[in-house]
Amino acid sequence: MLSNSISIARRYTFSVLILLLLITFIPFLGETFFNTKGEPREAIVAVDMIQSGNWILPLSNGTDLPYKPPMLAWCIAILSFLNGFVVTELISRLPSALAMIAMGLVVYQYTRRSTGQTATAFFTVLVLATMFEVHRAATNCRVDMLLTSFMVIAIYRMNLCPKVSKRFIDLPSILLLSGAVLTKGPVGMVIPCAITWIVMLVRHQKAVRATLSMVVTGILSLVIPALWYYAAYKQGGTEFLDLMIEENFGRMTGSMSYESHVNPWWYNIVTIIAGMLPYTLLLLPAPFLIKYSSINRSKISVWWRQLSDIDQVMIISALFIFLFYCIPASKRSVYLLPMYPMLAYGIVKYIHKLYNRPAILKSFAGFIASLPFILLIALIYIKISGPFGSKSTLLATQGLADASFTFKGVITILISMAAAVITWIYIVKYDAVHSIRSAIITLLTVFWSYSAFYQPAILNPKSDRSIVADLVSIYAGRTIPPCWIEPNSMMRMYTVNYYLRNRLERTDNPEGNTGQMLVYLSDFPKLVEMYGNEYSFFIARKFEKPSCDSKSNIVIASYFKKGLQNDVDNNICNE
Repeated sequence: MLSNSISIARRYTFSVLILLLLITFIPFLGETFFNTKGEPREAIVAVDMIQSGNWILPLSNGTDLPYKPPMLAWCIAILSFLNGFVVTELISRLPSALAMIAMGLVVYQYTRRSTGQTATAFFTVLVLATMFEVHRAATNCRVDMLLTSFMVIAIYRMNLCPKVSKRFIDLPSILLLSGAVLTKGPVGMVIPCAITWIVMLVRHQKAVRATLSMVVTGILSLVIPALWYYAAYKQGGTEFLDLMIEENFGRMTGSMSYESHVNPWWYNIVTIIAGMLPYTLLLLPAPFLIKYSSINRSKISVWWRQLSDIDQVMIISALFIFLFYCIPASKRSVYLLPMYPMLAYGIVKYIHKLYNRPAILKSFAGFIASLPFILLIALIYIKISGPFGSKSTLLATQGLADASFTFKGVITILISMAAAVITWIYIVKYDAVHSIRSAIITLLTVFWSYSAFYQPAILNPKSDRSIVADLVSIYAGRTIPPCWIEPNSMMRMYTVNYYLRNRLERTDNPEGNTGQMLVYLSDFPKLVEMYGNEYSFFIARKFEKPSCDSKSNIVIASYFKKGLQNDVDNNICNE
């Protein structure tokens, strides 16, 4: 009878977890417009894939080779059948959300099996889902969450599944690593294999067998990606080969032809602190709870031997990933995403240690339970007093001031406030265990209201979608002029091109006697410098909102050959 009860409880817990993850990551994906260059840069590859029918080496922005392998674009293009093969914000972000859900369920299953504790597994996933960096990556059209999911699932399978750890090679693990390589290159295979090799040595497996096992696993995981690399090389030639070498090896060795996210070593510490928010606040008392005088080498050795298998795997994985990404000069917060499942597990273990310090847990729970009310009070204040600030702050507060209360927004705000009230009741009347668990659930509902209402209100005004609407109106029934970008610049008009459905052409120089082109205001002086001897240029229309891609305003530049009467119709730009 007891075993049946436990089985039923676990079954329902898993079902509840699936429901919570689905609600958290799926319904609100399309509420926020593209507002940075990163998302449309990925989505447009899938758009070109559908339009051109080229599933091997589609182009980015009509002319550029994509920087990354096509796994994300394949997923977006395949999922677009749900919307008549039209790529929307929701469709383009869906692979990341589904990858997060899949990873969360795998983390739950392996944590539960390894610890025998359903609650620990359940709240590990909820903590993971409510870390700021993870939630952002799971709701963005970027390769990072897809890569993380492949890598983390492979790490958990190879190191926490007893049957797999005894095998020389494991086919599902190889396929997972192949997926990671096809998402962002060989790094997706190197990190899981290196971690597993270290774990095998720590578990006192023979060094020769461990090394051969991981070498063979790594080589086999490259077979399927090699087929794509060969096919892509046949299409892209040396240009494709040079790009792949630079992105995969030049980034690690610091020999890239351009600087890409170059940051000092301590940048990774700062991004982890920020990425774990709000749980970073819960960790603040930790340094004061350690008895430093009792720490010595022998006690550390005893402590390590007493750790469970999952504890050791989590520590080894987190440390290796962090140290690995300290090596290259190129550093970004999303590179460390594979660490976060291990950090979430560590936070839940840390919370268990704080059960005998209820004041700390209840203080943190009180902070979380205050968030829905703080957000609502701030919203009411902005709506009453009006927008304030400059540039991006002004756009954000203007968006909040003008935001309409949609059904999704109202429901999620009310749910988060109800959850907060329940948490306050637990804080006042019950113990710290109930309080912190209720607070984590409340935080999940805060993310619902954030995704459904606050984030769209803040970020949508920054999007170039409004510029595209103006362009379509200005050039109704006529061809929108091409864009000009300063030579050798990595910048493109990604967001404008996405909302124009990949119809924005690029031009390297003025053509004909008269014409127009779209130019970033920051590039306009360079345009005049390069072609001013032959053409006269003037700005016929300036869009007041800076582009979300470059932070520079987009202008319509008219030109005519010197010595000729300017007969281009410029008035249309001022209507």
